[in-house]
Amino acid sequence: IKYLLPNKQDLINRLYQARIFSKFDMKSRYYQIKVKEEDKYKTIMPISLKNASSEFQNIINNTLNPYSEFFVAYLDGVINFSTSIEKHIKQLTTIKNLIKQNKIVIFVHKIKLVQTKICFLGHEIFKEKSHILNKVLNLLTNF
Repeated sequence: IKYLLPNKQDLINRLYQARIFSKFDMKSRYYQIKVKEEDKYKTIMPISLKNASSEFQNIINNTLNPYSEFFVAYLDGVINFSTSIEKHIKQLTTIKNLIKQNKIVIFVHKIKLVQTKICFLGHEIFKEKSHILNKVLNLLTNF
């Protein structure tokens, strides 16, 4: 069964009311998918597995689902969002525990904590506003 990737605009819209953001990028996302021992011989090239992206999204959504009121995820990018610094600090404790419990590997050097604006899915998002990043606009106009 193929799992559909979330609508990018829906994810961006969920961030609209937030004031504080943190961003986490998962390292080697396809290698974090557990494969049964007897099926490993079928997975010579994990990136080219037919449903690897959608299966990874499904796993991440299932992991974060109980906390969807303050997390959005698109493939290997996870955004924690909140309306106050107090809530945000509590939520960061939750994500730290989730990462540890689920043995998720994060790019430590790419973590952005407690930001007032964040880049996500080609948009810069801040204080009830979002706009497409200039580099994305340049790519589109110079196509």
